[in-house]
Amino acid sequence: MVEKIRTKTKIKADLPIQDPQKITEEISQSKIVISDRLHSSLAGIFFEARTITFNNVKNRRVIKKILRMIIRFFIRILSRYLFVIMIVFIQNTTLKSFINIQRKD
Repeated sequence: MVEKIRTKTKIKADLPIQDPQKITEEISQSKIVISDRLHSSLAGIFFEARTITFNNVKNRRVIKKILRMIIRFFIRILSRYLFVIMIVFIQNTTLKSFINIQRKD
């Protein structure tokens, strides 16, 4: 697959790379990462490269799990901030003034 892309696009790519440091350096400097391997795909995502990977069972399972973890993290953070905002609002506003504000709108 990579060889076909390299031939069509005339992109210089020295493959296969054996040195882990060199692989990390190549991925970190890439704008696009195309890989059938999960770990190089995750490295591409980590380094904010546009990443294309095969839609196989392992890749799909791991990436979905990561996305779920990210969503849960943001929901937890947002819920904490909303709770703090509500507490501050309640402490600074009496129920009567809140009801008056609502009636004016």
